[in-house]
Amino acid sequence: MVDFVSYSYDGPLSLVSECDGVRIISNKHCEFLQRVPQSTEEIFRIGSVKPVAYLYDAAAAFENKSAKADEKIRLVKADNELDGAIEARMDAAAHEFDITDQKKLLRAASYGKLFVPKFEPEHFVGMCQTRA
Repeated sequence: MVDFVSYSYDGPLSLVSECDGVRIISNKHCEFLQRVPQSTEEIFRIGSVKPVAYLYDAAAAFENKSAKADEKIRLVKADNELDGAIEARMDAAAHEFDITDQKKLLRAASYGKLFVPKFEPEHFVGMCQTRA
Protein backbone atom coordinates (compact mmCIF):
# COMPACT_ATOMS: atom_id res chain seq x y z
CA MET A 1 0.00 0.00 0.00
CA VAL A 2 1.33 3.42 -0.97
CA ASP A 3 0.39 6.50 1.03
CA PHE A 4 0.17 9.82 -0.76
CA VAL A 5 -0.01 13.22 0.85
CA SER A 6 -0.37 16.47 -1.08
CA TYR A 7 1.09 19.75 0.12
CA SER A 8 0.45 23.19 -1.34
CA TYR A 9 3.11 25.89 -1.39
CA ASP A 10 3.09 29.39 -2.82
CA GLY A 11 6.16 30.14 -4.86
CA PRO A 12 9.23 28.14 -5.80
CA LEU A 13 10.70 25.41 -3.57
CA SER A 14 13.99 23.67 -3.15
CA LEU A 15 14.03 20.09 -1.90
CA VAL A 16 17.14 18.83 -0.16
CA SER A 17 17.42 15.11 0.44
CA GLU A 18 18.49 14.11 3.95
CA CYS A 19 19.29 10.62 5.27
CA ASP A 20 16.00 10.49 7.20
CA GLY A 21 13.68 12.74 5.18
CA VAL A 22 13.60 15.79 2.97
CA ARG A 23 14.18 19.45 3.78
CA ILE A 24 11.71 21.80 2.06
CA ILE A 25 13.06 25.30 1.56
CA SER A 26 10.87 28.16 0.35
CA ASN A 27 11.37 31.92 0.32
CA LYS A 28 9.81 32.21 3.79
CA HIS A 29 10.26 28.86 5.53
CA CYS A 30 12.45 25.83 5.97
CA GLU A 31 10.61 22.65 6.93
CA PHE A 32 11.58 19.04 7.44
CA LEU A 33 9.38 16.21 6.23
CA GLN A 34 9.92 12.63 7.36
CA ARG A 35 7.91 9.45 7.76
CA VAL A 36 6.47 9.02 11.24
CA PRO A 37 8.47 6.30 13.03
CA GLN A 38 6.52 3.11 13.75
CA SER A 39 7.04 3.43 17.51
CA THR A 40 5.52 6.93 17.49
CA GLU A 41 2.63 5.79 15.31
CA GLU A 42 1.83 2.88 17.64
CA ILE A 43 1.67 5.24 20.62
CA PHE A 44 -0.32 8.12 19.19
CA ARG A 45 -2.54 6.48 16.55
CA ILE A 46 -6.19 7.08 17.44
CA GLY A 47 -7.64 4.00 19.12
CA SER A 48 -4.29 2.21 19.33
CA VAL A 49 -4.44 -1.02 21.34
CA LYS A 50 -0.69 -1.67 21.19
CA PRO A 51 1.10 -2.33 24.50
CA VAL A 52 3.20 0.79 24.01
CA ALA A 53 0.02 2.91 23.87
CA TYR A 54 -1.29 1.26 27.04
CA LEU A 55 2.00 2.01 28.78
CA TYR A 56 1.68 5.68 27.84
CA ASP A 57 -1.90 5.73 29.16
CA ALA A 58 -0.84 3.94 32.35
CA ALA A 59 1.92 6.46 33.03
CA ALA A 60 -0.47 9.38 32.43
CA ALA A 61 -3.06 7.80 34.75
CA PHE A 62 -0.39 7.24 37.41
CA GLU A 63 0.65 10.91 37.24
CA ASN A 64 -3.03 11.84 37.68
CA LYS A 65 -3.30 9.44 40.66
CA SER A 66 -5.93 7.37 38.86
CA ALA A 67 -6.64 3.68 39.54
CA LYS A 68 -6.71 3.19 35.75
CA ALA A 69 -2.91 3.10 35.88
CA ASP A 70 -2.97 -0.34 37.48
CA GLU A 71 -5.51 -1.64 34.97
CA LYS A 72 -3.48 -0.43 31.97
CA ILE A 73 -0.14 -1.73 33.22
CA ARG A 74 -1.73 -5.14 33.89
CA LEU A 75 -2.84 -5.29 30.26
CA VAL A 76 0.75 -4.76 29.10
CA LYS A 77 2.20 -7.19 31.63
CA ALA A 78 -0.38 -9.87 30.78
CA ASP A 79 0.85 -9.95 27.18
CA ASN A 80 4.51 -10.14 28.31
CA GLU A 81 5.22 -7.12 26.14
CA LEU A 82 6.38 -4.64 28.75
CA ASP A 83 10.05 -4.81 27.71
CA GLY A 84 9.09 -4.10 24.09
CA ALA A 85 6.79 -1.28 25.12
CA ILE A 86 9.58 0.36 27.13
CA GLU A 87 12.00 0.05 24.20
CA ALA A 88 9.38 1.50 21.82
CA ARG A 89 8.89 4.45 24.21
CA MET A 90 12.59 5.17 24.18
CA ASP A 91 12.70 4.86 20.38
CA ALA A 92 9.82 7.32 20.04
CA ALA A 93 11.58 9.73 22.42
CA ALA A 94 14.74 9.50 20.31
CA HIS A 95 12.79 10.57 17.21
CA GLU A 96 10.89 13.38 18.94
CA PHE A 97 12.04 16.98 18.46
CA ASP A 98 9.90 18.58 21.17
CA ILE A 99 11.62 18.33 24.57
CA THR A 100 8.32 18.30 26.48
CA ASP A 101 7.11 15.30 24.47
CA GLN A 102 10.48 13.58 24.89
CA LYS A 103 10.17 13.93 28.64
CA LYS A 104 6.63 12.51 28.64
CA LEU A 105 7.75 9.52 26.60
CA LEU A 106 10.77 8.88 28.82
CA ARG A 107 8.67 9.24 31.99
CA ALA A 108 6.32 6.58 30.64
CA ALA A 109 9.32 4.32 29.90
CA SER A 110 10.62 4.96 33.42
CA TYR A 111 7.21 4.05 34.87
CA GLY A 112 7.22 0.81 32.89
CA LYS A 113 10.73 0.00 34.12
CA LEU A 114 9.39 -0.22 37.66
CA PHE A 115 7.51 -3.39 36.72
CA VAL A 116 10.46 -5.18 35.05
CA PRO A 117 12.92 -6.21 37.79
CA LYS A 118 15.64 -7.37 35.39
CA PHE A 119 15.46 -4.44 32.97
CA GLU A 120 18.95 -3.33 31.96
CA PRO A 121 19.13 0.42 32.68
CA GLU A 122 22.11 1.35 30.46
CA HIS A 123 20.07 2.08 27.33
CA PHE A 124 17.53 4.10 29.29
CA VAL A 125 20.21 6.11 31.08
CA GLY A 126 21.94 6.80 27.75
CA MET A 127 18.66 8.10 26.31
CA CYS A 128 18.21 10.47 29.24
CA GLN A 129 21.68 11.97 29.12
CA THR A 130 22.18 15.21 27.26
CA ARG A 131 25.24 15.40 25.09
CA ALA A 132 26.77 18.75 24.23
